[in-house]
Amino acid sequence: MSFSLVGRDGHYASSHLAILWNGYFKFYKVEPITEVVRISFEVTAFPGENTLTLRGMGAGDGYGMMMDNITLHKLLEEKPTYEEPEEEEETEIVEEE
Repeated sequence: MSFSLVGRDGHYASSHLAILWNGYFKFYKVEPITEVVRISFEVTAFPGENTLTLRGMGAGDGYGMMMDNITLHKLLEEKPTYEEPEEEEETEIVEEE
């Protein structure tokens, strides 16, 4: 997961953010962010329902952190390929006398 993040100018007390994935904290920011930063971290999707929660944690004044370019990337693991072994030719064993 990745996203761009910046605090609102003049409203840093409101610019706190928590991100939860399936109920577990993945990111928490309370320090002022005065310039746009790009944040990235890994999350694991499980079969069924997965939940992303964005939670403003600052003062309840209607201002908060600004986010942009929120993306989830699917990472694929390479699965091993299976190939049938080639049939070996039968060899005839000849005993020497």
